[in-house]
Amino acid sequence: AGMVVVWNVLLAPCTLGERLTISRKTGAFLICAGTVLVGVFGNHNDVDRAVAEYLQLFARPAALGYYFFFAIWSIVCLYFWKNGSTFVSGFCICAYGGSLAGNMFTTKAVVEMLECLATKMDAEGTGCQQNPFLTPFPYLFIFISLALATVSLFLLALCLTTYEALYMITVFEGFMIISGAISGNIVMDEAHGQPLHLLLLYALSIILILVGLFILCRGEQQRAEDGMGDGVRMLRDETVRTPSSAEGLSMSSGLAEAEDAEVSRTNRVE
Repeated sequence: AGMVVVWNVLLAPCTLGERLTISRKTGAFLICAGTVLVGVFGNHNDVDRAVAEYLQLFARPAALGYYFFFAIWSIVCLYFWKNGSTFVSGFCICAYGGSLAGNMFTTKAVVEMLECLATKMDAEGTGCQQNPFLTPFPYLFIFISLALATVSLFLLALCLTTYEALYMITVFEGFMIISGAISGNIVMDEAHGQPLHLLLLYALSIILILVGLFILCRGEQQRAEDGMGDGVRMLRDETVRTPSSAEGLSMSSGLAEAEDAEVSRTNRVE
C-alpha cells in the first residue's frame, strides 16, 4: 500500500498532468512512512487455527463491537457522500472504499487455512488435523473477501472519474491501512501477546498516517477556499470545446448574414 502511494505521487503529475502541491507531497510521505512502520511493528507470528477457532475468533465480543462501529462508520460515510459538499462527499466515499479494502481478515483466515493444508496437514498440536475446505466456511470467507474487494475498487473507480488521483488514491490507501490495522488487532486478536513498547510504536505509526491524511485534506480544503479547485478534475484551458449542432447552425447563419451585408455595402459603394 505504501508503494501505491509512492508510485501515484511519482507518476500522476506526468501521466495525468495533476499538480503536486506541498500538502500532497507531505501527506503522501507521512502516509507512506506510517505504512512502513505499521508493517515493521505489527505482529508477524503465524497461528494455526481450526475452522471452529476462526468462528470463535470472529464472534468474540470485541469483534462484534468492531462490526457495530464499522456499521456506524458506513452510515456516516454514505450520508455525507449523498448530502455533503463536493469536497466532503469525495473524501467520505473514498475513505469508505479504503476502509472496506482494509477489512481483509477473512482473506487472512483463508490464506492461513491454505498454508495449513499445504504444509502442516495432520501435524500434531496444530489446528490443521482436518481439511478446513471440507466445510462451507472457507468458501463463505472467500465470498466476503471478493465482495469487499469488488465494492472497494468500484468506489475508488467512482472517485477517480471525478476527483484527482493524487488526492483520492492517497486517501484510499491511508484508510485501507488504518482499517486493516484496527481490524487485525481487534478481530484477529493480533495484539495478544505483543510487548507493550511494540503496541505503542504501532499506535504511533497509525497516528502518523492520520497526520498525513489531515495535512492532505487541509491542503485540498485550502485550495478550494482559494478558488484553485477542490480536488475535482477540471477541464484544462487548452481543451477544445466542440460546439453543438444548434450552435453550429447559428454560427453558419451569422457568417452568411455577415457576408451578405458586406456584399451590399460593396454594391452601394460602386
